[in-house]
Amino acid sequence: MDTDKIILLLSEYNDSIEHLDREKLYQITNSVHSIIVDYFPASDAFKVDLTRIRNNVFMLVSSKRDIGISGITLEREKKSLKIFIETLVNQISKIGLPTSPNNSMDNSITLHVSQNQEQTQEQKQFQKQIIEIFIESIRDEISGKQFKELKEIAREEKDPVKAKNRIFESLKKFGVDICSNIIANIITNPSIWHGFDLI
Repeated sequence: MDTDKIILLLSEYNDSIEHLDREKLYQITNSVHSIIVDYFPASDAFKVDLTRIRNNVFMLVSSKRDIGISGITLEREKKSLKIFIETLVNQISKIGLPTSPNNSMDNSITLHVSQNQEQTQEQKQFQKQIIEIFIESIRDEISGKQFKELKEIAREEKDPVKAKNRIFESLKKFGVDICSNIIANIITNPSIWHGFDLI
């Protein structure tokens, strides 16, 4: 693809950003990423900046919300992507593309595997953050002995249905206030609270 076609394509992406939902925005980040991978060196600052934007949009897609953890919002990521594309178009217009495209099969396979690995890693990171919120909320409201009892159930009981019944019985034994305090801690955690009004 020649320079003018790439500039035109990037400009079309940029013009459409305002009206996109999070899934479509993520598709645009992937398309722009393909251009960056084809024409820019791996260490280029453009790749680093776009990866950050892609990761944030992916977190929004994964959470199925327009407001995510750590203050990530769909509107902010749209603005970031617009500025990124405008800067990219300006650089390409002034000095051209740094390299010619590399269309070998090996690179496309590497790109696909790399994208899948990045997405899997992002999903694991997001899941880990959610689990940490729940565990922290539970740990804040019960004693060490009670927490140890719940951990023991988790280790012993591999069937989630049986574990649920045992955990329910333990929580009842701990007291009604414990359960309501745990739920209140989860809801008011800053990572959850910002998206709670969207439910």
